[in-house]
Amino acid sequence: MNIPKIKIPKIKIKLNIIKLLLIYSLIGTIFTFAVLIYLNINLFKDEATNVKYIENKEYIPEALLRKQHVLVPQNARNISFSYDHNYMSYISSGTINIKDLCTGKLIKQIKEDGPITTSFFVNDRNIILYFILKNKEIQEKKVKVKEETHKIIDEENLDDEKPIHVTTIEEENTVEEDDIADVESLLANQLLLIKTYAVDTDEKTEQIEMNISHFIKIKQVEYSSLTNLIYVNVESLQDDKLINNIYRINIMKKNTKYQSGKIYKKMVLLNNEDKLIVEDDKNNIYISKSLFRTKKYKKFELLGRDNEDNFYITPIDFPNKILKVRGKEVVEEKTIIDTSPHSVYSNNEGVFLIFKENIWPLAHGGAYGNIKLDKQNIFVDLFDNVLYEINVQGELVQTLVRDRMVK
Repeated sequence: MNIPKIKIPKIKIKLNIIKLLLIYSLIGTIFTFAVLIYLNINLFKDEATNVKYIENKEYIPEALLRKQHVLVPQNARNISFSYDHNYMSYISSGTINIKDLCTGKLIKQIKEDGPITTSFFVNDRNIILYFILKNKEIQEKKVKVKEETHKIIDEENLDDEKPIHVTTIEEENTVEEDDIADVESLLANQLLLIKTYAVDTDEKTEQIEMNISHFIKIKQVEYSSLTNLIYVNVESLQDDKLINNIYRINIMKKNTKYQSGKIYKKMVLLNNEDKLIVEDDKNNIYISKSLFRTKKYKKFELLGRDNEDNFYITPIDFPNKILKVRGKEVVEEKTIIDTSPHSVYSNNEGVFLIFKENIWPLAHGGAYGNIKLDKQNIFVDLFDNVLYEINVQGELVQTLVRDRMVK
C-alpha cells in the first residue's frame, strides 16, 4: 500500500503568506483610523458646531473651555446665540454683527439698504432671521422721478440764463405741503422685508415682504422650528394712536393679519402646534384668540413656555401664585415666597424668574437650583449649564452654573 507523502514545506509557505496578509491588513486599518482621527481633530474641528467636552461628568460647550474675550458694544441690542452657543449676534448702529465665541473674532457684518429692525438666531440651526424696514419700490421710483425732474428744470434754467425767481410765501407753503404729502405717502407705503442668513454657507435669502404703514417698531417675534410658523407683533401709528397688529407667516410664506385691535404686551408660541398665547395691556390672556379665565382668576401676567409646551401665568391679584397651563387646563398651581422678580426669561430649556441677585428656575427639566447673579453684570442667557452675562467692561462672561449655585 502506497502512503502519500505529507508536503510540510508548502503548508509553512501558506501560513507565512496568511501571516503577512494579516499584518498588512492590520497596518492598513491602523493607518486608516489614524488618518480619520487626524482629520476629525484638525480639519473638521471648526465645522463641528455641536462639539462638546466632558469635565467631571458634565458637558461643557467648546466656547466656554476656550475662554476667549468677546466684546459687546454698549449700544448692542437683540443679542442672540446660535443653537449650540458657538456664535453670537447683535445689532449695532443698524448692522448685524456675528462673533465666533470659540475665537472671539467678528466673522460677519450684515448691512442692508434699509434699517435692520430685529434679528435673532433660530433655535435649531446656525441661521439668523432678520427684518428690514423699506418703502415700496413704486414710491421710491416716484421720488426719484420727482428729484430728476427738478434737476432737469434747474439745469434748463441755468442754460437759459433766466433771472432767478424769488419764491413767495404762498409758494413756500405749497412746497411744504407737497413735502408733507410725500412723507405721508412714504409712511403709508412701507414694508418689512424678512431675510435669513446662513452662517455655515455665508448666504442671504429673501423670504417674504409684509406690507405695513406708519411703522414704529417690532415689539416681539415668535418662531417655531417644528411648525415653521412665525408670529410678528408690529406697533404702528393710526390716527395719532398706537396700535398693535400680530401677523402670522406660515411655511408657504403666506402672510395674514392674525390679531389686532388692542395693545399686546407679550406672546408665547407653542413649539409643537400652532397655538399662540397672548397677553394684552389689560392683562387679558388669549389662547388662539379665545379669552382665557378660571373660576378664581381673571387677569394674568404671561411668563413663558417650557420645553413640554406648558405655559406659565401669574394672577395679577395674587402675585405669589403661578399657574402651569396645558392646553386650556390649569394642571398645577405653585406658591412662591419672593414676588418681586424684575423680569422673566424663557427659552427651550425652561422658564426662569430673574431677581436682582439670583435666578430661580420656575420650570426646567434639569438640575438647576437657585443661581446667584453678579450685581454688576447684565444677565443675557442661560443654556446647557452655562450662565451668560455682560460685565461692566463690555465683555461676555461665561460661567458654569455649578459655580454660581446657592447652597
